[in-house]
Amino acid sequence: MAVARSRLLQPCRREAVATPPVQRYAAADEAEETGVVADIVTRLARLGVPPGEIGVLWLGEPRQVAGATSLRLGAAVGREFRVVIVPGADAEALPVDTASRRRLFVALTRARDLVYLTHVGTPSPLLAEMHSGLVRVYGHVPDEVTKVEQPRLL
Repeated sequence: MAVARSRLLQPCRREAVATPPVQRYAAADEAEETGVVADIVTRLARLGVPPGEIGVLWLGEPRQVAGATSLRLGAAVGREFRVVIVPGADAEALPVDTASRRRLFVALTRARDLVYLTHVGTPSPLLAEMHSGLVRVYGHVPDEVTKVEQPRLL
């Protein structure tokens, strides 16, 4: 978490085509997924990220999350957050089609510093199409990071 903390405390300037690092979490059920989202928001608040800078972008009906801005993914077009959390990134919500690719692209490009993707059950096949070295399992600290890595969707 030390890498994420230092990254969050620095001003972010990035090229328009660059996207932030992605963390992924597979939950056992919806209750666990909701708990993980709340835990991420709590940890970010402790790091000093204001509630207005954390966006929880729901693929379905939005649910309120204390300490974050909750909205449907479609309502996030044109908005930007330091950190974006996308719950429900499963195979049903994001099948392999052009519209789902666009939705995932919108979600990833709303964040300046970090993206968290969570899912229950089978993850979206689109997540598997992202380069394996660019998506980290939530809570896993890599042994060695040699360079800045950016997800590539297109």
